[in-house]
Amino acid sequence: MSINSFNVNASEQKPNIVVILADDLGYGDLGFTGSKEIKTPNIDALASNGTRFKNAYVTHPYCGPSRVGLLTGRYQARLGMENNVSYMPQDKYMGLPLSENTFANRLQDVGYHTSVFGKWHLVAHRIFSLISVALTISMVF
Repeated sequence: MSINSFNVNASEQKPNIVVILADDLGYGDLGFTGSKEIKTPNIDALASNGTRFKNAYVTHPYCGPSRVGLLTGRYQARLGMENNVSYMPQDKYMGLPLSENTFANRLQDVGYHTSVFGKWHLVAHRIFSLISVALTISMVF
């Protein structure tokens, strides 16, 4: 996936973009991928009315580094993010480097408002606020 090539003409109506990253979710665990046991009608509706990417993989088995890969479009090892971030508030280097352009930055550049909901797991020091990495509304746990 090359985020650098993402281009939307500002005069055109922009589509809504929803990216769902779920840890430990198997391919067949959603209704639209065949699950009969787990009911996911809202996610199924998003999938049936939107664009599905059917051939993808994560770049790391841990959740934090996988998020870094998705958000930056880069291998997390190049950013020193090969493990989940430890809670070390005294370490000003513990987190996604502020110099990195994220998927959110690139979308904001073409007029989108961005948000993150749920688990973040990319920062520890207070200088790495969600505002610093350009996600403007958040509900993080």
